[in-house]
Amino acid sequence: MSIIAELRRLNRQRNIKTKALKIKLKFFLLKLFYRNKTQLIKTDYKNVCIFMHSQAIGDGIVTSGIIAALRDNHFKVYVIIPPRISFLFKDIIKVDGVFIYRKDDFEKNKIELKNLHIDLVIDLSDFDTSVYYRLKTLSYI
Repeated sequence: MSIIAELRRLNRQRNIKTKALKIKLKFFLLKLFYRNKTQLIKTDYKNVCIFMHSQAIGDGIVTSGIIAALRDNHFKVYVIIPPRISFLFKDIIKVDGVFIYRKDDFEKNKIELKNLHIDLVIDLSDFDTSVYYRLKTLSYI
């Protein structure tokens, strides 16, 4: 085996072993900023954000019932959605604001979300440690 091939093999092994550590460190740091769950007291909340990071059309349709109930109870409802279901919330389901989630282009949305003063975030996805950008986005709100 040549020296270069051996160095490549060692580098791949190093990358594999340090990748898990890097991911755990990123999640640890993000969880420091991730808000804890609290008791829901209706009078304390006005602006609700439904976070649909990796949802599809069926999930958007099911979520429309939750959105309608929130709006009927005088909440302002905003959604963060992937581009593939944006038509659903722009044209069919009535919400107060739609934010398209693209991990490359989120700076503009980040500023707008901070200015809305979101009181409550509803995250309909299971918490898993493989969605780094989801936690990062939630820490902006």
